[in-house]
Amino acid sequence: MHDSAYFQQEQTSPGEIDLTVCATISLTQAAQTLGIHRSTAWDLHKKGGFPVPVLRIGSRLRVTKASLEAFLLTGADTPGVDHGRG
Repeated sequence: MHDSAYFQQEQTSPGEIDLTVCATISLTQAAQTLGIHRSTAWDLHKKGGFPVPVLRIGSRLRVTKASLEAFLLTGADTPGVDHGRG
């Protein structure tokens, strides 16, 4: 299934993310949610500036839905978290 179609299917309403299917989304899906281009998200991640923690699972970069939702609701970075530097 295509990533964007998968994410659109999961999202239930604005500000609410469905955790019942999967607890993480791809960095590309997180970028779409934030309204930024995937290359911008990748650059932010590489520089340690992505606003929520990015998990490396094998060769894939994932973002927890809970962290992304918290960021969207508060507008604040996750305190005390290494956002992928290094």
